[in-house]
Amino acid sequence: LALVDLRNLLLVESVPETNLVQMAAEGEDGEILQTLVNSWIEGYLDVRAADIAQSKDGTLQVVQDEIDGLAVKLEEARDALEQYREDNEILSVERQENEVMARLDGLNKALNTAIEEEVKAKANLDTLRAAVQRGENLVPSNQRRDVTALETELQSLRAQFMEMERRYTMEYINKQPRYRAVPERIEELESELAQIYREGRQAELGSSEQAYAAAQQTVFELQRKLDDHKASVAAFNRIYATHEALAEDLARLEELHREAQARLVQVQVSRVEKYPQVSVIEPASDAERIGPNYLLLIGGTFAAALGLGVFAVWLQGYLSAKPQEA
Repeated sequence: LALVDLRNLLLVESVPETNLVQMAAEGEDGEILQTLVNSWIEGYLDVRAADIAQSKDGTLQVVQDEIDGLAVKLEEARDALEQYREDNEILSVERQENEVMARLDGLNKALNTAIEEEVKAKANLDTLRAAVQRGENLVPSNQRRDVTALETELQSLRAQFMEMERRYTMEYINKQPRYRAVPERIEELESELAQIYREGRQAELGSSEQAYAAAQQTVFELQRKLDDHKASVAAFNRIYATHEALAEDLARLEELHREAQARLVQVQVSRVEKYPQVSVIEPASDAERIGPNYLLLIGGTFAAALGLGVFAVWLQGYLSAKPQEA
């Protein structure tokens, strides 16, 4: 049979309100119709299976190509991250970050303490200067006991001398060695104490000025170290941010690689769900006649015509017969 003849023979009709279709063939040769329909079904199933297999193979290849490409990118990302760690001497980001921030916190605390000490030193220096302007005596702490003893002796001698002046004249006092020694000692003590006070003021002011200068220098050094460390922190933050970006890129590629591998396994072990499932409910049965039997009709017609002709001949003969005379 030619292809156009087969198309004329084959019929496909959907069964209303179902997902079924009915495939049939109509023709004059009933012996080949069943074979024709069953071959048609088998051919369709074979073509469909081949199409599914081709689609599945194509999907597998696409996913495999994606996995291969991700594997290359993944390896490049790992190499880039490792190289960046080596270039910047990164052993443990978390530990180094803790060290950097701990040092920054320590410098901040030390600077705050130094600033407080500077303020105290400045206040102490201002107090000493004001005391000097008021004429107050300044004595170093290590000399205060000796100075106190001298001041006590001086006060005692002054009181003794006042009693002597009340009882004796200066001429008499100067003539008596025992009495004359009192004003001489008073003068000696006053001179010694004046020298001590003068040197004490200088020593106290000098010490306070040195303490203030040292406090200022400490603040300056700590501020410089803090500024330098802040620059280091900023550089570390840039390094850390770049490291985090590289690590996130690597993590994302690893996630994509795992997802692609999961899709590959799913395609390999599962059927292609997008194709609807097809099953043959009932193969083609023996051919049945659906039209009249033309041979029988022709034979019947011929027999009827023949009978009718015989009857017509008989009838004509019967009607044309002459009656006999008696």
